[in-house]
Amino acid sequence: MPTKANDRYQWDTFEGIGERHIVELAAALVPDTYEMTELALKEMFPEPSLQLFLDSVVSQLGSGDVSSNLRFKHDKGVNNAVVKNTLLFLEFYRKLNTNPVVVTSYPREERVYSFKMKEDGSVTVKNTLSGEGEVDKEVILQEFFKKVDLTTNRRQKMRVSSEGAHHYTYLADLLSLITQVDYYYHQEMFETFYLSPDVVNTSMKKEYGLVEGAPSKYLLTKVEKAGKTWVPKEGFDYLYFTWLKKEGSQTFMKPKEGAIQKVNHQMWELLRSGENGTKKMIREHFMNVRNFKRWSDYSVNDVDDGITMCAIFYAFMYSSSDNEIEFGFKIKGVVDTWYGDLDD
Repeated sequence: MPTKANDRYQWDTFEGIGERHIVELAAALVPDTYEMTELALKEMFPEPSLQLFLDSVVSQLGSGDVSSNLRFKHDKGVNNAVVKNTLLFLEFYRKLNTNPVVVTSYPREERVYSFKMKEDGSVTVKNTLSGEGEVDKEVILQEFFKKVDLTTNRRQKMRVSSEGAHHYTYLADLLSLITQVDYYYHQEMFETFYLSPDVVNTSMKKEYGLVEGAPSKYLLTKVEKAGKTWVPKEGFDYLYFTWLKKEGSQTFMKPKEGAIQKVNHQMWELLRSGENGTKKMIREHFMNVRNFKRWSDYSVNDVDDGITMCAIFYAFMYSSSDNEIEFGFKIKGVVDTWYGDLDD
């Protein structure tokens, strides 16, 4: 039986020939080998034109659990450090410039395709709206796996990383990548909000009523949603966002309702064999980058990071210039490191 690949949190860093400075937070900001401070962030991100992409759903208090990249459910200390680090990063970015925080994640109920990884290494595709399998999409995936050398043995190994999700994935990171690129090419897909971070835990109460000594109620309580009950963990901090423009709030942009339909179309174009507009768009995006940093979590809870890098590399397999070919080799280096984890 395959065993789980070694998991890794890491900064994927790429230098390019363009002008854009981008940071993508695609994983929870768990305590790293260095202490995250404002000074450390200034040293790592000195360019004032930095653009932040947040691969997380930003939710309000009362909506249940927060996005997986904003928490760490297995350890209270690590979880609370993740919340602290995220707040620090958002405040650093708020002071750095007036660029928006671009949200590139979609609520689970909006994701149309789910992928089930089977023991034999095959992947089935289900349309969550119709409830039907889509065999033509499975054929596209199989050809994609072949082209990027994601072999049966490697797929069997990576499957174990998604055990907590019953071997399902939505390829959420891949959707986030495409949404990031669409921010530059199709800004009409986005809308603007002003949000303020709001950290709460089960010990916090708020007063209500006008009479002194009036009863109080807890801010954070269990939530009934879609037939399921979510119960907050005692002592765990949870990061929500208040939909108000006030002192300390930030400008956020997120995809409009229905935008995921276009992104789904682009995802299948990217995975499909042959050159096309989406692959060109991906390559052009990275050719416009001067510095790109992505905080990633390989094989921690899912397989999305590795497959996303494979998809970027796939786009660069159709490169038409020396600069594109050179950048494609940089992406391949990250892919090969992940493959090394799967081959151990």
